[in-house]
Amino acid sequence: MSCSELTEPKILVALVANNLHWQALEAAYKLSDSFNKEIRVFSGYHCGQCRTEAVHHAKALAYNFSHILFLDGDNIIPSHGLSQLYNTMQQLNADIVSGIYRMDVDTNRANFSLPIESQDQEPWSVTHQWCMDINSVRGGDSPIRVQSHGFGCALADVNTFHKMEFPWFMFTESDNEDTFFYTKARQLGLKGYIDPRVYAQHIRQIII
Repeated sequence: MSCSELTEPKILVALVANNLHWQALEAAYKLSDSFNKEIRVFSGYHCGQCRTEAVHHAKALAYNFSHILFLDGDNIIPSHGLSQLYNTMQQLNADIVSGIYRMDVDTNRANFSLPIESQDQEPWSVTHQWCMDINSVRGGDSPIRVQSHGFGCALADVNTFHKMEFPWFMFTESDNEDTFFYTKARQLGLKGYIDPRVYAQHIRQIII
């Protein structure tokens, strides 16, 4: 049973701040007021380490957070984004739901990967196509299960990080911090989705 099924959701809005833009911070404060939420900035480390610090904070019993909304500091989440991601998570009984955004400002490379069908691979194996064209899903009205996604605009149930052993985010020879997470998540049977109804604008990085 997830934390959200036990109590009203309490959400940590975790901004990774090494590339924080004022518009991203403003957007976080414009998120729906229908949730008990706390906005905190995590900085001073690589983004994977910042996300790890956010998880440690959310897991602390003194705070009792049920969910973490991970936001990169140069992504502008729409005001309905938190509500939409949360509703999708509840409807699908998902562990994580991400919005969509461009990986780079000047391209259409998206923040998620889909499995490549193959007779030689089990479903949802590590074989996948990374950085899909965002236009292939933008404007869609249904969630899509994905192989992995970036955590620049993603809502996760805190229980996810109780199920998974530390470390959660790490760079390796074969993975960045987000694909590292999903390599472990798939082994545990955790499910991640994207919701095309939440499009986060990726803006040029201006450090503050």
